[in-house]
Formats: sequence, structure tokens, C-alpha cells
Amino acid sequence: MTFVTRYPWVELRDIVAETQYGTSRLASASDGAYPILRMNNITYEGAFALDDLKRIDLSESEVSKHTVRRGDLLFNRTNSPELVGKTAVWDSDESFAFAGYLVRVRFDEHKACARYVSAFLNSVYGKRMLFAAAKPSINMSNISASGLLRLKVPLPPLAEQKRIAAVLDQAAVIRRKRRQTIQNVTEIAPAVFYQMFPHHGAEPTATLSELGVEFRYGTSNKSGSTGFPTLRIPNVLAAALDLTDLKNVPVEPNEFDRLGLQDGDLLFVRTNGNPDYVGRCAVFDCRIIIAADYDPEQFIYASYLIRGRADPRVVNPRYVRAFLDTPRGRQMVRTQCRTSAGQYNINTHGLGSLTIPVPPIQRQNDFAERLEEIGSLEQRVIKGYAESGKLFDTLVHNALCGEL
Repeated sequence: MTFVTRYPWVELRDIVAETQYGTSRLASASDGAYPILRMNNITYEGAFALDDLKRIDLSESEVSKHTVRRGDLLFNRTNSPELVGKTAVWDSDESFAFAGYLVRVRFDEHKACARYVSAFLNSVYGKRMLFAAAKPSINMSNISASGLLRLKVPLPPLAEQKRIAAVLDQAAVIRRKRRQTIQNVTEIAPAVFYQMFPHHGAEPTATLSELGVEFRYGTSNKSGSTGFPTLRIPNVLAAALDLTDLKNVPVEPNEFDRLGLQDGDLLFVRTNGNPDYVGRCAVFDCRIIIAADYDPEQFIYASYLIRGRADPRVVNPRYVRAFLDTPRGRQMVRTQCRTSAGQYNINTHGLGSLTIPVPPIQRQNDFAERLEEIGSLEQRVIKGYAESGKLFDTLVHNALCGEL
């Protein structure tokens, strides 16, 4: 850890009353008595997103095992390394089931406040601990229920936990609102796309490979105290660069030559438990990097991303990103996804096979210039989100030093 807390470190097993894995039953689109929470329903900021729900049926004996009640903490035990360990506390009296990649945690109410523990695990300090504890496997990392119980958290007295949680709840609300603002801003680009290319279905088409887009996987090296700032899945999920919680990854000079990013590079999410995230991409924009006081010539990217580098004389990367954000583009990406062990994946071949309409390059460039008008707003909201993340982590730090 990067701070010294005034409170004792306690293993979760000492404050947890019960853990339970979710149901392995398959969910359907609309049938079933119970809406089911899955890994993609827990946000990076520690809340529930309930806009993509499926439903299942449970037997009478399964209801108590695989449904949540108010105050339960749900822990995402399997995901990509950057997202494993996401947690949120259920704050509703509605009966929802939860899926097998989640663990339900009920705390001893005389010892621990679930919202406090969740806030700590969702802070930069908790995420570093989770990242270190996760066990890698194919395309994902895992933390078992027993591994979760071995994790340690600093534990103030119960009344102080509740007070800290109330303050951090407000900071988390700010983070979530600013994340939503980023999403709203990134939706402007597809709207401008439809305005400038109302008949894009009639344009000549080509695959990204035919357009000469070069694809490369990122580094699988582990992060450390030294190295180069490295973009990971959370940094591109909003379809724009999010420089919150950057990690440094050491690589050899020859590997840096392969991984170094350039202005206009496309960064694609290649694997996730949520199929809507797979293939989502952001453009590496040096202006955003510089505005955040980083050197854009020092950035690399991690193995769960794929870099696409286009010849700007043939195709404009900002045009490509905007098209892939349209419903037609998202459907194309979805058809190239493959699933394995609950994870959805796309590879370089699948990305290269994506067929896009190709208007004349000057029209693409005109479109990119229109996006410049959006760029400054995008930079401001991304910077505001990064600041809200720093505020949240600062509050956690101060709370655990007894200074909140």
C-alpha cells in the first residue's frame, strides 16, 4: 500500500458472515421470474447498471441461495485483470438473482459496513490489492471466494465506517455522473456521422485489412513501480481516452518500439464478459495526453487491447471509430466475437474482417474536423472525471489516516 493507516488491517474472513456463489443457470432475454445481475451490471465506479437485464427461473430452494437482499455486497470474481474485483452494494428490496461469476458477501453487521468495504475495494488502493491477488487464466483473471476472504482491509470502528461510507457515497455519485457525461459526449460523434453520411449504406465498402489497417496485440508484462504509462481496458471503455488509474509497465527497448502509440492509433477492447464492450475502441489523441500533463511519446498498451494503425491517406481513424459506434458497426463487431468460458473475444483477424463504408478521404477528413469542435468538450469532461477519481481516492486516503 502507498499509505499508513491508523486502523488495524483485518482479513475479510473475520468480518464476513456468509459468502455464496451465484447461479449457473443460463439466463434468457425475457422469460423467467427473476431479473439476474451479471458481471457487466457492476460499474467500474461501484454501482449497479440495470439497463441490460436478462431473466431466469429459480426453484424454491435456490431462491435464498441465489438472490440478493438489501445490504449484500456483490463481488465480480472473474473478469479481465483490470476489472476483476468490481464490487457494489445492493440497495433495493427488489428480488434479483445473481450469476455464477459473482459472489454474494454478507457481513457481520456488528463488525462491518458493506458500503465502507465496497468503497475501499473500489478505490485505487483496493484495486491494486485485487490486481495483485488475482490468479491469471485464459483471457481472464480470477479471485475465488476463499481468496476474497483472505484479503485485508483497514477497519475503523463501525460507527466511523458508516460515517466514511456516507462521505464516499457522495464522491462516488459525482464519479458516476461524470462517467455518464463522458458517454453522452461520445454519443455526439455518431450523431454527426449520420448527419454527414446519411447514405453511408450506398458508399463503396472495404474491410479494415483491405484498407491497410495494421493490428497488434499489447504487452502481457505485469505493472510495476517503473515503466511506461500503459492503457488498459478501463482507459478506453468510454470510447474516449480515460486516464484515470494509469499503471506503469516495464518493457524492453525493442518491445517499446513495437508497442509505442502514435496519434490516431485505434485501441480496441479484445476481451470482456460484456459482449457490448468487446470491439469498443478509442482513438489515441495526443492532445488529450498532453492536456493531462503526460508525454504521448511514452505510452504503450496492454494485452487485452489491440492496436489498429491506419494509413491516414486512405482512412481517417476518427471516421472508423464513429462508424463502429453506430448500430450497424456494433452489429458487425458482434458477429466477429467468439465466446469462451463466459468471456467474449475478438482477434486481429476478426477486426480485419470488419467491412466499413469508405467515402472519399476528404469527406472523412471533413468529418474529423467537425469532431474537433467536440474535442475540447470531450477533453474537459474526461479531465473532470479524472479529477473526481483523484478526489475519491484522496478521501479514502484521508479517511484511513483519520483525517476525514
